[in-house]
Amino acid sequence: MLPAPGLVSLSLAFLLIPPFTVTFQVQSDTLEVVVVVGSDAVLPCTLSPPSSADRLEIRWFYNLFHTVLYLLKNGREDRQQQSVQYRNRAWVRSGPKTGN
Repeated sequence: MLPAPGLVSLSLAFLLIPPFTVTFQVQSDTLEVVVVVGSDAVLPCTLSPPSSADRLEIRWFYNLFHTVLYLLKNGREDRQQQSVQYRNRAWVRSGPKTGN
């Protein structure tokens, strides 16, 4: 028994759809952030094209990747890997949806 013509066409269409990838860039207009010791600092960055970073892993490092200032995985802060001296001091102010 032969399959209905519509089913064959539908199956072929799914086979011809290539897997898609998303390309984005992390951008910052600021090359250097200077603040007074003990005050707040904003490390500005955005995604281009604008998109949510909820499913991305965001890491801020200091000193050649040895000190984790901030780590966000799948929309949740990971304080276990965050350096003790930065706990409760570093966060994504506007949230991963908009940057900063």
